[in-house]
Amino acid sequence: MHSITATQNYIILPVTSILFNPCDSPANPNATIQAPDLNGMVFFENVGIRFLIFDKRNKSFITQTPLETKSAMYVTHQLNAYEINDDLLVADMIPYPNDGPYSEYMYRDFLLANGWLAGVGATRFSLDLSQKQINVKSLIPQPNISIEFPQINHTYQTKNYSWGYIVQNPYTAGNSILKINVNDPSGKQNLVYKAKNTMVVHEPQFLARPDAVDEDDGVLIIRGQDVESEKGKI
Repeated sequence: MHSITATQNYIILPVTSILFNPCDSPANPNATIQAPDLNGMVFFENVGIRFLIFDKRNKSFITQTPLETKSAMYVTHQLNAYEINDDLLVADMIPYPNDGPYSEYMYRDFLLANGWLAGVGATRFSLDLSQKQINVKSLIPQPNISIEFPQINHTYQTKNYSWGYIVQNPYTAGNSILKINVNDPSGKQNLVYKAKNTMVVHEPQFLARPDAVDEDDGVLIIRGQDVESEKGKI
């Protein structure tokens, strides 16, 4: 797994459909620290994403058998997670239907030729612990949109929340920050903040206004790189 998430009482571990076997990667016997290598990575299309749930209160796993979906996925990053009640957890994540984040995003030729990698967008996994079932739904209307590096107002971490801020078309000049309302999958409340054509914007950080009442009352601090001037900017 690449990342994990947590509610107030539980830690949620998404066991994705990628298996990395370091024994399949060539080793340098003269190096104390081995260079990273992706030869030992395999994506299993017939293995659905699974979830292990750890209870913080009694410090034990409550999933003797993982909760599992039918769809193979690789989860990169998390928006938020919270509890509806003690048996129903909500976890919002960024999953991909393949190993593209490793097999393609890490290569310059792919980025120059394609610009970005399509995923399955921001996705909500509702984990029913009593029925041992998972309900999966998209949080945005666009199919196969390319988004990454989500952030929220962290005052709402582990709480029911409404807004997320995500990079659209990462690593690409002229890309955007997408503001999404996670409770309105129609996308009617979503907003796109586009960078100028020579600017590559990266992961946003939300800074709430002091004494703010509304969840989205604040500013985004965004790091960017101007490929024309070759300078970093905030």
